[in-house]
Amino acid sequence: MANNTTTAMNDIVTCGICLDYYRDPRLLPCSHTYCYNCIKQLITNGQFACPLRDGTIIDQVNIDKLPMNRTATDMVEFLSTTSRNIVGSKCDNCTTNQCEYWCSKCESLFCATCSKIVHSPKALQSHSVVSAKEKPLSNLCLDHPDEKTKYWCTICEALICRDCLLFKHKNHTFVTLQDVVPVTKSKIQSSLQPIKQDLEEIVAKIGDTIVQQEQHYTETKANIDDTFLRLYQSLDLRKAELIRQIDENRAKETSILNKFQSDIDEQLKVFRARDMLAKQIFETNDNIQIMKMSHTLFDYDKQIREQYQRIDQECTFLTANFNEDTSLQQQILTYGAILTDELPLIRKINRVQLNLSRSSEDECQNPYELDRARGYIFQLKTPIKICSVQVKASIHGSIFVYIINDEGMLIKKTSLISDDTTMKWTTIPIFSELKDNYSLFVFSPNVSGKFAYKSGDNSFRPIDNNCSVQSKDTLINADIPIGTKLDVWSNRFSIEMMIDIEQQ
Repeated sequence: MANNTTTAMNDIVTCGICLDYYRDPRLLPCSHTYCYNCIKQLITNGQFACPLRDGTIIDQVNIDKLPMNRTATDMVEFLSTTSRNIVGSKCDNCTTNQCEYWCSKCESLFCATCSKIVHSPKALQSHSVVSAKEKPLSNLCLDHPDEKTKYWCTICEALICRDCLLFKHKNHTFVTLQDVVPVTKSKIQSSLQPIKQDLEEIVAKIGDTIVQQEQHYTETKANIDDTFLRLYQSLDLRKAELIRQIDENRAKETSILNKFQSDIDEQLKVFRARDMLAKQIFETNDNIQIMKMSHTLFDYDKQIREQYQRIDQECTFLTANFNEDTSLQQQILTYGAILTDELPLIRKINRVQLNLSRSSEDECQNPYELDRARGYIFQLKTPIKICSVQVKASIHGSIFVYIINDEGMLIKKTSLISDDTTMKWTTIPIFSELKDNYSLFVFSPNVSGKFAYKSGDNSFRPIDNNCSVQSKDTLINADIPIGTKLDVWSNRFSIEMMIDIEQQ
């Protein structure tokens, strides 16, 4: 883990051009950082283009105006100092071998052999000997090399020693390192906690979104396949119906044609019989017979004409053709569409502040109560997500925040070390969900300092359309563990408190 942390730190303070620690790092408008000399070396045609090709171009005349990246400079200095602290150092005892250990009591670096020899006496075996890599940085004052820095000047925000308090920092307010370091650690840890939580939520949501999108596209493609399968089936049914109709029409037409052909054949037979009869009469050369039969032949011809006319009048039939709907082809070519919806990948989290304090102006300041925490119980229509608690107090020490569920059980607690000695608002980050009948309390184990209160009654009062609160207190202490059952009582003193919540 330490190696991973070191590697990550080195990546942050390494110039992407020279691949070495930053020297005079300059911050570009695109937020990328490079060494000043590296920037100058990559100037082409009077311009510098960011190597990451993000479109950022700086004119040569503006290079000197680029601001120094102070954060990168401080980090380089820190890493360089820690790495030089032991690299190449020799044993303080033999001054020959490479150092391997550090003794905080002797305040010396030792090789393995010398460490064993020096600490062989029984009186020295209790010394704390650690790896040379764990040797702390020098804490000697720069202005007074013989003195150690043990204090923090709150005016100059600088490390100082006892001599500094007598001269350069005389009459300045100061605190000991033991007091200021926990406060500073707490502030550093909580400084970016909301952003960290947002980023963690975003990462989780991106992962969920990738899975959901993959499932969505799989379902969409299956829907397309199913839709066109139904279209294919409908087209096959329509094709079968059209073929059935054309076959039916074909049978009707064939029947009509066959009957017509049969009628014509019969007429032709009648013609042949009439021609044969006339020929036989003509072959007799009997004029009397010819004239006698002429009436018969003419009547026969009349019947033939009447039959022919009937055939001629019925000489029509229907023929079936396939009428192709070209518009349908166009509809098929444009059938269906892929529609896209613009969905936000990152949901912007809005935070709103709820002031739980009473609106009355009769503010009072009560001392800390060493065994009692004060706060509120919530009536909520829907749960809320809390991001931080703000209390008005003059605090020099720890402030604890507790969340108690609807069964009276402690489910969440956090703390912050404050160095405020004047009455003002102090923010304690805490990330949790508050539900109906949950309680929120603040407490400090310090004997000095005050909370700000407003007096009133112990009834529920509305804060907004979703939230109402009632003043509460409970007996508690700083060492109480999670899962402890607590008794909550009503009271008429409302502590000055605000909470930041997420608004969807």
